[in-house]
Amino acid sequence: MTKTQISSLVLFLLAAVSAFATTTEIGSARNLVRLTKCAKTDTVLITRDIDLNGESFSPLCEDGFKGVFDGQGHTISNLTISQNIYFTNNVAFIAKLDGGVLRNLSFDKPNISTYELTDWNIFSASGVSVAVAVGELNGGVVENVYVIDGTVTVNGKKRGDSIDAGGIVGTATSGIISESGGVIDVTNKGKGSVNVGGICGNITGDVTLTGVSYEGNASSLVGAGGNNVTIVNKYGAVTITEKGSTRSAIIDGSSLETFEIPEDIEVTTVQLERTFEIGKNSTIVLPFDIEVKKTHGGKFNVLSSISDDFKTVTLGEKTVQLYAYEPYVLIADETSLTFDGPVTLKKTVVNDTQIPNSDWYFKAAYEKIVFGEREDLYGRAYGFAGAAVDGFTVGQFVKAGKKAWVGPMKAYLVYTGELNRSASKSAVGASLAGELPDEINVTVQDEQGNVVERGVMNTRTGEFRMDRWYDLQGRKLNSKPETRGTYYHNGKRVIVK
Repeated sequence: MTKTQISSLVLFLLAAVSAFATTTEIGSARNLVRLTKCAKTDTVLITRDIDLNGESFSPLCEDGFKGVFDGQGHTISNLTISQNIYFTNNVAFIAKLDGGVLRNLSFDKPNISTYELTDWNIFSASGVSVAVAVGELNGGVVENVYVIDGTVTVNGKKRGDSIDAGGIVGTATSGIISESGGVIDVTNKGKGSVNVGGICGNITGDVTLTGVSYEGNASSLVGAGGNNVTIVNKYGAVTITEKGSTRSAIIDGSSLETFEIPEDIEVTTVQLERTFEIGKNSTIVLPFDIEVKKTHGGKFNVLSSISDDFKTVTLGEKTVQLYAYEPYVLIADETSLTFDGPVTLKKTVVNDTQIPNSDWYFKAAYEKIVFGEREDLYGRAYGFAGAAVDGFTVGQFVKAGKKAWVGPMKAYLVYTGELNRSASKSAVGASLAGELPDEINVTVQDEQGNVVERGVMNTRTGEFRMDRWYDLQGRKLNSKPETRGTYYHNGKRVIVK
């Protein structure tokens, strides 16, 4: 075969591929109504808001849609479908999503309903799926699909009818429903067996619901098959996954998303994805109450007092109970922190803890705070360094400078009294030091008030000088070890010979 022939063949194949890879743009009610056979269409784009008032509409893609149907943020208003359930299996905007994608589309005042002919008394409807967006979800994704003031109504005359009715999807065998929902009334006015769910009528296989919301008369998100569904909700740094009777929470300790839990949520297990350096100090805020004995990985301390001359900070060790949204200083003896048993994630509340008899507050952060962008914090805040920047290591106590910041579910110490706001340079970036000290003494006490440790924090150099020794398993030693080996001393690996 010559080079010219090969080139011609390539061009022919490319042309053939292009012929199958079609994109259909829909910008009118007329063209949308005509789009009935779309199983082989790769991409459908809605290019403007469409009002279907007065249009007779039949469900799209009865044979199954495998492509991408993208509303591009537009709204379809007054979608009305009323069908005899003996003549169709799926009653919805898209009859069947067969591995395809429906996304970025809103429906305003849709009205979906079914009926039966009175003279067909010998038959019963079976396997019928009714919803606003998708009748049957057989793989694929429904994403960012919302319904405003929608109604789904099943009118059936036979007691033997078997129907699944949902606000977004009728029946789901597999797939994902993500960031979707709305205000929808789903009602059974028939005599048969109807599974009614605010999001989905019946789930028969592994389906994931992520970030769904629902308001309406249905008593649950899913009518039947709830044990097959995995429900995922995200609240900033917290992801909650629910399947059957198990509900777990994962807290992303590196997330900078604003942290806000809207209501109390009981979870079977909780996992904190955050790495600590053994022997170093880290601020931490937990969104749940828990007994100290059910935590593993470090010692929790509160800032219990600051001297009148600002030169001594006292940490008090917590040995019995920890409370949601109370800021703590964690001295890590393991690289990870784990928790036993179920807990209840508490609704997020602001909890600024005032250090007794002082103008100092230990504050929890629920979002990323850049100290240089806050007049109330600039030159007044201290904290334990959470990252190795400007020559300082994790866990060092530093005066927060202009570029310094703290992330969600961590804490910082701030002075609210009067300052002589003369400019100087802090440990991390430029700051207004005023009369705040450059070196602070630290004592650590147990809950009985006994001093268990002493040290010094230099806020200019960031140095935290405490004579702490740990073995490689993270167990704290009472003094410098005499046995040869490798140990941690103030967070650094040291070889004792």
